[in-house]
Amino acid sequence: MSRQTYAARMAAALLMATALQCSAQLHGPDVDATELNLRIFYAHAVHAVTITPLSATMQTCAGCRSERMTVPINVTAEKGLLHVVGNAPLSKVFLDGGLRISGTDTAGDAVHAEAAGRWRISAAGDELRIVVAIPSEKYVLAALAAEAAPDEPMESLKALAIVIRTFALENLGRHAAQGYDLCDSTHCQALHLGSVRAEIYEAEQATLGETLYFAGQRAQVYFTQNCGGVTESAHNAWGKDTPYLTSHIDPYCVRRGPTVWHAGIDIVQMSDVLRRNGWQPPNKITEAHVVQRTASGRAAMIEFKGQGRPLRISASSLRFALDRSLGWQQVRSDGYDVTLQDGKLLFTGTGYGHGVGLCQAGAWQMASTGSDAAAILKFYFPGTTIRVTPQDAGLQTYRAQGWLLTTVDAQHVKEVMAAGNDAWQKSNAMLPGGNGIAPRVTLAPDTELFRQASGAPGWMLGVTVGDRIWMQPYAICARSGGVEKLLLHEMLHVRVEHEATAKAPLWLREGLVEVLAENASPSVPLQENLQAIENELLHPTGLQQSQRAHQQAAAMVRRCIARYGLDAVRRWLSSGPPAEFAFNKQAVSSESSRYQSATSRR
Repeated sequence: MSRQTYAARMAAALLMATALQCSAQLHGPDVDATELNLRIFYAHAVHAVTITPLSATMQTCAGCRSERMTVPINVTAEKGLLHVVGNAPLSKVFLDGGLRISGTDTAGDAVHAEAAGRWRISAAGDELRIVVAIPSEKYVLAALAAEAAPDEPMESLKALAIVIRTFALENLGRHAAQGYDLCDSTHCQALHLGSVRAEIYEAEQATLGETLYFAGQRAQVYFTQNCGGVTESAHNAWGKDTPYLTSHIDPYCVRRGPTVWHAGIDIVQMSDVLRRNGWQPPNKITEAHVVQRTASGRAAMIEFKGQGRPLRISASSLRFALDRSLGWQQVRSDGYDVTLQDGKLLFTGTGYGHGVGLCQAGAWQMASTGSDAAAILKFYFPGTTIRVTPQDAGLQTYRAQGWLLTTVDAQHVKEVMAAGNDAWQKSNAMLPGGNGIAPRVTLAPDTELFRQASGAPGWMLGVTVGDRIWMQPYAICARSGGVEKLLLHEMLHVRVEHEATAKAPLWLREGLVEVLAENASPSVPLQENLQAIENELLHPTGLQQSQRAHQQAAAMVRRCIARYGLDAVRRWLSSGPPAEFAFNKQAVSSESSRYQSATSRR
């Protein structure tokens, strides 16, 4: 199936927000295990938001009515209840689909998120709690878009994608006590829920499903913006003895240039933050010093002195408390000195972040000087390996005759490449021209990754987007007609979509591939309305309906070829079919009658 066909259908399906429902239960609808429940606006106190449906239907318990959501709605939290126009106060609001949610936090900062997923909104006092469930690969895209540098080289993007995915899957339920998995702040991983640039998508696809493993188990990994030239050990940062998270010199990081930062915090403000986080500072702070450092030179323990008993706290705990209370990245790292001057605590430091694991500045430098993602990850996580499952060796890419194969299935590489070589040769012979096209075929490790990568339902075998082809695992393809037949079908789609313009309807593109691939097409009643065929191609409810729509499209194209010839029908891909094939019921009915007659004579 072509991407243009499927993308339009999925856009309609994913952007369908369906239910606003009142519920007194803590949990919402059942969530698939492949989804991550994410708290958005975690670092912001948000009282009210505007929800704009990208395409939605709204249903409320009040009155049990269902209606099209054509305008934005406002949701406000007050005393533990939600207020939505036209409804009695609600305890929960559930939505399913593509939404844009925007508002302003209590500090006056704008907040915004846009995603397709399963949404749950509740209230904690006068603050909104918004949770969205999205597939794990969509999460990787959102985190990579938020965390990567705008000029990030591709290999460090790929390395970061693997680290992000590893962290997410290994930390599911990090916020389980609060009813979700992960948050959208640097406490977990920052997220940009919305459209992403092409490079982000490419890095996610190139590392599909890959995570880091150590000794047969998925690794505990972290990344930091800039280590300041020396990475930190997990033991020094959090008391974790992790053999692949040790402190070491990072010569690549310092090549990116110095990272000096300064911060000034009023001592009254500091005392307030300390008390709100459960510490008992002196009544009036008169001194502050770093009294203990880690082997990497970072602050480990801070002591505050003044009137009353001195207070000693860990530097990492202090940094998190300050950032969450006064704004993230207030104190940029634990590599600092602190002094008291004119009623303010002055921090002067280097590096950005905790310093543990992958250093983004160093990875950027390694990638820009030729290191690939595997080398970057080996440097920052020595002893780990890149894998999709504990048994494989990660994604491997093989160069075939004019196309590329990416798979973890080393056992069937020869069979797939032989079938693909034959399919590509046949498709080129059927549709000559189009030099420079090089299909990229990904044989998915499992059905779920196929679904997430392609956006297709699990009953499909293959999907084509431009020159990229996704296929179900080999075993599934082999018992569903064979990889030879599927590869020919999808590679023909690569050729057809390369020539097609917006003027080419779906029935033409899908039907032409079916005819050229010589797929068996039993006699089916020909639709008298081409728009009906088009709609079934766009919105099949299941395998049987999809197959019927493709058979009808093939029958239509077969009759067009019989009347006009293959070369003429092929030209329709760029110019569009003749006017008699426009979506006009009377014209289409007349043409369909002629096709039925032609079928009867054969």
